[in-house]
Amino acid sequence: AANEPFPNYEVPVPKDSPLIGKSIGALKFWQSTGGTIVAIRRGQTVILSPGPYAELYAGDVIVLVGSPSAAEAAYHLVTTKEAL
Repeated sequence: AANEPFPNYEVPVPKDSPLIGKSIGALKFWQSTGGTIVAIRRGQTVILSPGPYAELYAGDVIVLVGSPSAAEAAYHLVTTKEAL
């Protein structure tokens, strides 16, 4: 139903991800995936509601809400080897 919360998906950023060092804004994450990043887990730290200037680092875990296809697109985005 419409009032159910969206499921969270966790997408780990691999050590060789082309997104490392890029900001969320530069990735056009929502435009690329349809998912919204609600948090970034970095070790013991959780960055809630990271803004467009938050950068991704190797080993980060992106926590996003959206559809299963958004999660799939996000996973593809962080693992794909093509330059953006």
